[in-house]
Amino acid sequence: MTAGMARAQMQWDGNIMWSNWPDGSPNNTHVGQYVGVGTNVTSCINIGYPARADSLGTTRNLHNHYEDPLLPDAVYEANMVPNWIPAAGSPAWSREVVKIDDDYFKTVPYHGAIGPNPGDDWTTVSTWGNNPTPAQLAVPNTGWTIYDSTGAHRMDLHLAGMPNPRPLAVYRGTNLYSSQTWGPDSNYLVGAQVRVKSQANLTIAAGTVIFGERATLGTLIIERGGHLTAIGDKDNPIIMTGDDAPGSMLSGCWGGVVLNGYARTGRANSCAGDSVASEGGAIGYYGGDDDTWDAGQLKYVRIEYSGKEITPNNELNSFTLNGCGSNSHMDYCEAFYGQDDAFEWFGGKMDCSHLIGEQGKDDGIDTQLGTLLRCQFVIVRNSPYYTIAGTQNGDKGTEQDNDELNFEAQVCNRAPCDANGMVPEQNYYYNRTKLANCTFIGDHRFGANYPGPTMGANWRRGDSGTQWNSIIAYQKVGALHVDDNSTWDHHCSCLPGEAVVVSAPIATGKFFFAARSAPNPFHNHVSISFDLPQPSQVKVEIYGTDGRLMKTLAEGQMSAGPHVIPWTTERAMPSGMYFYRVFAGDHVATGRIARIN
Repeated sequence: MTAGMARAQMQWDGNIMWSNWPDGSPNNTHVGQYVGVGTNVTSCINIGYPARADSLGTTRNLHNHYEDPLLPDAVYEANMVPNWIPAAGSPAWSREVVKIDDDYFKTVPYHGAIGPNPGDDWTTVSTWGNNPTPAQLAVPNTGWTIYDSTGAHRMDLHLAGMPNPRPLAVYRGTNLYSSQTWGPDSNYLVGAQVRVKSQANLTIAAGTVIFGERATLGTLIIERGGHLTAIGDKDNPIIMTGDDAPGSMLSGCWGGVVLNGYARTGRANSCAGDSVASEGGAIGYYGGDDDTWDAGQLKYVRIEYSGKEITPNNELNSFTLNGCGSNSHMDYCEAFYGQDDAFEWFGGKMDCSHLIGEQGKDDGIDTQLGTLLRCQFVIVRNSPYYTIAGTQNGDKGTEQDNDELNFEAQVCNRAPCDANGMVPEQNYYYNRTKLANCTFIGDHRFGANYPGPTMGANWRRGDSGTQWNSIIAYQKVGALHVDDNSTWDHHCSCLPGEAVVVSAPIATGKFFFAARSAPNPFHNHVSISFDLPQPSQVKVEIYGTDGRLMKTLAEGQMSAGPHVIPWTTERAMPSGMYFYRVFAGDHVATGRIARIN
């Protein structure tokens, strides 16, 4: 396989799903977790591929499971700090995981965002921010996440009556033309639009507290050419919150943070100098021809009570990333009680990790307009409630569009699949989002007052989504929705097959065992390749869709390392789908291949 290329457009594999419909629904089965059917999609018909979400999740990708992940304390309860770690005996620890064929991602031997071992929990709770005891207030804060819905019991804002109160520096409608630093010696008020102009860098130090002003919809905007450096740490996060009084804090207080960069977008020919106006009102413009553009570095940043619907489908979020390139980074960030999306990308190309979207009133991870995003270790628990205006509610773990106005929009200076159907993985001209090790938790309260959250993932409008090794539970209308014929067409037009790598548990840890097929689909010749981490007794078999053994390609002792087993079919062999199984000792890897005449 060519370096930097991918073997399929849409992959949904290695995921554990549970109860993503109301209790008692007949859809609470594995097949019922998938929603969406393409209609007369020529590219799919030509290769005999069923354009159905249930087929994608159950027969195209073979390592998904419908099982209880044992997360009883992750679903919302009043005054309860959630526990995102599955209980002992969870299939999150015992089921095979897909080894991701992408150098950015780290393959870990568990499903979901957090592992079972001491030290795996990266979501440490702020002691001062979550109803601290006198003993906790007597020592410095530890942890960085928060779950106090109204702020009634928090003591981490350094206001009067709290530990170490600070003076307030006010920035209202300010343009920052030169670089400056905001540090924890003061608190800061952002009123109206505070803009970091081109050539300027705003540095925000660990432990700094910033308030967004409700009266003027305070919003921090990084213009194209400007830069934000906001680096907190695990015990001294940067806190950006609303200016409501603790105990009365509500979502929609302010506009959050908007980063505008010069990376590519599918909405306009940005490579030729065209720009795109940001959502959220008079925010500014983004887009260019530099997919490496560095608009900001964010780490251990928490944005609270932000987001605002300006007009329908025109909103401010918690974190908005417009045209941000691969040198922009965002890790260990929490969006808390936002009025709209937790994290939304419009074009650009970024890698991110360790993100939390908690109690937002739209989507957790939202991408569109030709975004190339890779993100691992993500937790989303959306709100079940409507916004104050009653126009939207906590919705999807992830929502992904190519372009809502033009499903076929292509990003300038990026490429389509090559002649062999290989995706130019990090230079693809449609929207492509790859997520791994996500924990998407819904809410199982029902009735008119609890419309959300609706679904785990929604790939639509020509998007090419992928999600691996995740947990999706307690949504209201399914785990995965695949909508629109364009989405299926982009998939089937570029379908060389799976690059499936799975692990199986053994007593000493995890045995990573690779098996892949190429080309796929094939005519008369195909090769099954795999990597053995240690010498093993191996058997390679081909099965029909009815489970009948068709042929044994190889059997015997094999050395550690890579192996390639060719198969030349008889001319009389029918076109259709077949399965291969590679047995290595007590372990097995499986995949699906398609023969076409």
